[in-house]
Amino acid sequence: MITDTNADVNFLKSRFDAKDLLESIPDMFQKPNAAGLDVMSWSPVLPEGDGLRFLLPCDIDLSRSKAVLVNGISTVSSEFASLPGKADCDFLSIETAEIGYRYHAVATTTSITGFEGEITCRMIVRRPLSRDSIAEYARYAARSVNTDTAKGLARALDIADIVKDASLSSSIVRSYVLASDDIGAAVSELNPYKKSSWFPSLPDIVEDVLVERSMSPHDVSHVLSSADMKVPALRLADKYRTGTFDNDLEAADVLAPVSTNDVRMILGFELGSNIASAVLDGTVTECRSAHLSAMSNLTRSLRRLKEIFGMRSLSDYSFDLESMDAAVTEEATRLISTFAKDFIAVDPIIKDAEGYADLTAYKRFFTDLGGYLGRESSSARGFGIDTGIELERILKGYGTAGNLASMLKQAFEKGLMSEEDYQALEKFREFRNKCAHDILVPEISKKDRHIWSDAVRRLAPKEETK
Repeated sequence: MITDTNADVNFLKSRFDAKDLLESIPDMFQKPNAAGLDVMSWSPVLPEGDGLRFLLPCDIDLSRSKAVLVNGISTVSSEFASLPGKADCDFLSIETAEIGYRYHAVATTTSITGFEGEITCRMIVRRPLSRDSIAEYARYAARSVNTDTAKGLARALDIADIVKDASLSSSIVRSYVLASDDIGAAVSELNPYKKSSWFPSLPDIVEDVLVERSMSPHDVSHVLSSADMKVPALRLADKYRTGTFDNDLEAADVLAPVSTNDVRMILGFELGSNIASAVLDGTVTECRSAHLSAMSNLTRSLRRLKEIFGMRSLSDYSFDLESMDAAVTEEATRLISTFAKDFIAVDPIIKDAEGYADLTAYKRFFTDLGGYLGRESSSARGFGIDTGIELERILKGYGTAGNLASMLKQAFEKGLMSEEDYQALEKFREFRNKCAHDILVPEISKKDRHIWSDAVRRLAPKEETK
């Protein structure tokens, strides 16, 4: 304290004792230089341990600290949280994951070299925290911050960042969103944290909060849309599932656009079997979301295609492809293409449903018909019908009449074909009838195609084969 080179130290020692010197030290130097922190009592006992450092109270600097905790008894604060349980220090500070200190406020008896008497001097004894203790107290401090405001959230996340614990940060963010009256606005305020390790879990956090709120599916969709956010929505599906098809379908349709995986969300409503039944029954429910609007379109397409082909079911039908006019053929071709595209969209929702097998059978049938209507002669049905038309044309040119079986018999009796060709074309006739009237057409070998095509070619007038 005596730094003036002109001071007469011997004179000072003769006139003042240690107590006089202490009383001359301004009171400000005996208080911690930390805003919001007050030491209420000073311990006469020095702490034990290694790495102790003795400081004047005024030399305490907490400006670099991310977290400060007080014991709430000997040291109190209007700004900092209290230490958990029975504290072994008066306050502590944490700067980084490796730098942190315990502080002890002591008032110990000491002497001043060269001066008579002893004094009771206030000091702050500092000792380092271990890494494990820093992590433990940082987690506690982060959870202790009031996160009702964006400022509080930033402070809590800054402390949590010390331990690099994404789950801790996520719980802090959850508390912040949960306390907000405007979830959409709260989520928008979190955008500056996009690079944080916890940010990918934000959709799950927001969904948890929404599940706890008393909100309709429409309200949830509005909140998420306003925040430009999608959530898994599986827990929302559990919340809103009633077991009533119409209600659950509406809820799923509303939530689908704000779901990260609308198929899984729809499956969460357990709608697969009811959707398959609705499509088969022709019951159209207008939906807007991608997969559910495909369900609506699929229902309309199937209903109209069944009308076109006289199909009441897969086992009750009556149609004749050869008698379809051009307008109906064009409509059927378009609907078959639409049906195939919508089936792909709906497939993952209904693949485990009871009616899936029937819908798949319709799909195979329409795919086969689409090949014929599009004049893909490479398809079995296309080959059967086109070759049959050519065969009838040739037979009529020979003056035969009646159905195909009758015309073949007449041509054979006239000696226009061999016994072998007659038998081959009889088998072809049976196949051709299935192509024109049956839902399922059997596959045929290349050998049969060649035999039947050659028989038809040999039957044709010689001038046509030149």
